Amino acid sequence: MRVSERTGGEMRRSIVAGILACSFAAAAQAQKFTSPIDLVETLYSSYFSGLVIDDFDPYLSDELTNQMDGKVGVSEFQVLGFDPIIGDANWEPRNFKAELVEQDGNEARVHVSFISRALPISLTLTLTLEPLHGWQIEHIAGVAGDRTWCTNDILALKPLNY
Repeated sequence: MRVSERTGGEMRRSIVAGILACSFAAAAQAQKFTSPIDLVETLYSSYFSGLVIDDFDPYLSDELTNQMDGKVGVSEFQVLGFDPIIGDANWEPRNFKAELVEQDGNEARVHVSFISRALPISLTLTLTLEPLHGWQIEHIAGVAGDRTWCTNDILALKPLNY
């Protein structure tokens, strides 16, 4: 009896996780981010929920998406050996903090920092305000221990030296 109850519970959790994943994906697709922090909180809430982002298009500027030949998801990041949004392959965040560093007209910078598996990780996201989509990421620069990366590494989709 317990096995079926556990299996039923696991099924319910899987269904709920699937519904949440679809909801987050649909919300991001339809959402016009009204502030730089709005975008960053929505993006990282997907990670905190354990959802795989299969398409970063709603978060990335049109120019950056075009430079990446359209769709970019987690599978495209695998060649790098880690996810550049979280600076790690296996994210275990603590002390997460996102703060607006600068906003001037249609440009903004948000600093994101946290600790993952005892490694301090710091990212600076440069955002641009686009008329159709609201705020979107234009540039990413990150540091995790001795490893550094930026948008150019992602565009080249080349493995980084550790």
